[in-house]
Amino acid sequence: MNKYIVFGSGSIAIEIVNTLLSLKQQVIVIDSDYYDEGIKNDNLTVYKKKISDDYFKDNLNLSEIKTLIVLAGKRFATNIDDTTSLLLGNKKVIEDVDAKTIMKVMEIRKIFDLNLHKSIRIIAEMIEERNERLFLDAGVDEIIPTDKLIEKIMVQMVFNEGIVSELILKLLTRNDKGYLSNITVTNNSEYKEFLGKTYDGLLKPLLEKGMQLIAINRTNNIETKGIISSTITDRFIINPVKESEKNYSLRDKDRLVVLKAVETSKQEDN
Repeated sequence: MNKYIVFGSGSIAIEIVNTLLSLKQQVIVIDSDYYDEGIKNDNLTVYKKKISDDYFKDNLNLSEIKTLIVLAGKRFATNIDDTTSLLLGNKKVIEDVDAKTIMKVMEIRKIFDLNLHKSIRIIAEMIEERNERLFLDAGVDEIIPTDKLIEKIMVQMVFNEGIVSELILKLLTRNDKGYLSNITVTNNSEYKEFLGKTYDGLLKPLLEKGMQLIAINRTNNIETKGIISSTITDRFIINPVKESEKNYSLRDKDRLVVLKAVETSKQEDN
């Protein structure tokens, strides 16, 4: 069974841990301030230690680890002046949070010797979007731009009353009806029959397999993993309008983002 390590404390960390446990996943939490609410679960291990502790080198089997989740630190201040600055969006306070996350990622990479364990992914929370390149340079594989996501959702809610937040929550929640899945299509996969098909050409055969196509992720021809800035959004084909997108044929190692029915699931997500 794959194992997931969560670095962080607070309500978000607890919710992530509880969700992974509800999906029968093995979870390891490493944070000296983590409060586990007295949870008793055979799939949960909590180390209330600092990341720099050499203990982890000898006690964790890295071949079992699939993903490291690094959460941003607490955004609170120790005095009234700093609190006021934070409420007013003081860039330095926000960047300090991101800087600490980046340092944590670099420390994690060193402690866990991730240069030798390249199959392990690092997902990290980022507050300020302009720090994106620093996160990638630190070795983050996928960035979660918290404030940017909130901003996008809020703006959509202004123009689409009553549907956006609920819809997004339903799409991102795994349940007994279905869930989002990222399928890599290769010459050796069970989905190799989809190679060479266009977006429209994929709709019917995917529906026959109980899957609704959301997007084509052209990962094969764009080498920019983890980047979330608008300059590379063209790698996703969603409801194609341009002729170049309509005529794009699925290539080896491209990915399909689909809404998959649980009962038709034949493989784990990639």
